[in-house]
Amino acid sequence: MHDGSIATLEGVIDHYAARGRVAGPLKSEFVPGFVITEQEKADVVAFLKSLTDEEFLTNPKYADPFKQSESTGDQDNSLQVSAELARHRKSKS
Repeated sequence: MHDGSIATLEGVIDHYAARGRVAGPLKSEFVPGFVITEQEKADVVAFLKSLTDEEFLTNPKYADPFKQSESTGDQDNSLQVSAELARHRKSKS
């Protein structure tokens, strides 16, 4: 989950199915909860995982531009990487 409190997609689905946080002042009436079967949950998780672009995630061209190179200590050319990242994002939309 976005704050690291839930480690898996299945856990996130269970969280919202149960109306979010169990109790407290931040509980919202706008999160009504829902019923979902194990198969439906597996289908949602499979769909969400299909949206992950593994090639993009592992492509060194899109790595952290501020990370120090282990071999030389030089920083990557952040402007070039940023431009390539912007082109990639635009091509995906």
